[in-house]
Amino acid sequence: MKILIGVWHPAHVHFFKNAIKELKGKGHEVLVAARKKEATYKLLTSYNIDFTPISTHKRTAVGKFKDFFSRWKTTFHYCRKVKPDILLGISDFYFAQIGKLLGIPSLVFTDSEPVLIDPILTYPFASQILTPINFSKSLGKKHTRYNGFHEIAYLHPRYFRADNSIFNYLGISKNEKYALMRFVSWSASHDFGHGGFSLENKKELVKQISKYMRVFISSESKLPDELDSYRIKIPVHKIHDALNFANLFIGDSQTMATEAAILGTPTIRSNSFVGPNDMSNFIELEEKYKLMYNIKNPNLALEKALFLCSQDDAKSNWIRKSKEIFTNKVDVTQLILDSISRYS
Repeated sequence: MKILIGVWHPAHVHFFKNAIKELKGKGHEVLVAARKKEATYKLLTSYNIDFTPISTHKRTAVGKFKDFFSRWKTTFHYCRKVKPDILLGISDFYFAQIGKLLGIPSLVFTDSEPVLIDPILTYPFASQILTPINFSKSLGKKHTRYNGFHEIAYLHPRYFRADNSIFNYLGISKNEKYALMRFVSWSASHDFGHGGFSLENKKELVKQISKYMRVFISSESKLPDELDSYRIKIPVHKIHDALNFANLFIGDSQTMATEAAILGTPTIRSNSFVGPNDMSNFIELEEKYKLMYNIKNPNLALEKALFLCSQDDAKSNWIRKSKEIFTNKVDVTQLILDSISRYS
């Protein structure tokens, strides 16, 4: 088969990378269309995945509007040129629409319920929509649920082994405790109207948590001078090693919070999505597995972080609890492969 995969965000690289390797190993032709957003191109290069550049992420509303049409046109012509047998993407309305128009099956993966555009622009056109089992919305006959989290596709022990050379990159000893903070830019279209930690919140987090352990910051946007010295300086593909050995994760990121929790790192997620209509995977990670705290109020999030800092056994408890994830959940990379095989 000739398989075309859309990679529009760094997290998409991780989600598909093991499936790409497995598919190529079985003799399939795998093509990747990519958008330049943060570290997307760097990650693809680091994993030796060839790709075709399609567009560059735009931060402004006007830029996004213009990019929608140019990216759609570019993607359409690329699909017509390469003639794939199947299209794969995450919340990918480009592939869903183009696949419908060109008669190419499209598999769309999603785990985010509070989205505005997908029910209109994506789901009606996709051939199949795959979500975690606890996805709170029913998406009709094309909806397939699976018992897993997206992040298991690359964090399953079958594929991920944490490399303790990360301590050399961080410049600390293996016994030194550290916290990893993640702050997103909130410039994505699905983030419209939402936000996370303010600059003052970030400063206070660093000030208080630094009393207990070293602090490293991963930030999509520019940091002020007083915080920039805390910015983590590691190869982009080593971030999961850093998350794995961290003693605390706190941030307003969605994906990285999930990754930290699954890896057994005490996790606090704080942003305006938290609430009664929050995404099902965060609710499950907090209520069933006790691996994450979802706290909307940033001051309360800091209080919880300081509490975790004071607990000597927090990390070991989280590692113990995280093992249940891989006992209960499916291998999501294998799920991707099985889903593709149904169209061969």
